[in-house]
Amino acid sequence: MKDFLLIMPEVILVVTLAFVVVSEITYSGEQLRLVTLISLFGLAGVFLQTLIAYEVGADQIFNGTLSIDGFSLFFLLPIVTGK
Repeated sequence: MKDFLLIMPEVILVVTLAFVVVSEITYSGEQLRLVTLISLFGLAGVFLQTLIAYEVGADQIFNGTLSIDGFSLFFLLPIVTGK
């Protein structure tokens, strides 16, 4: 379960990207663009999940294949927030 919590920001980011691409492909000129809402909700979810991952702590997941620590989470937040 800890592995799942630590990898969730990247999973949410990939799912958000997939929804944005699909909604952009199927765009038919409607007044309200769903791309903006999907991307904002997705990035907010990544931000919140990254903060939760800070609470879980550092660990190596998937049998040492991926290392999630404070340093990697620190650089994930500016990428998500765009600052």
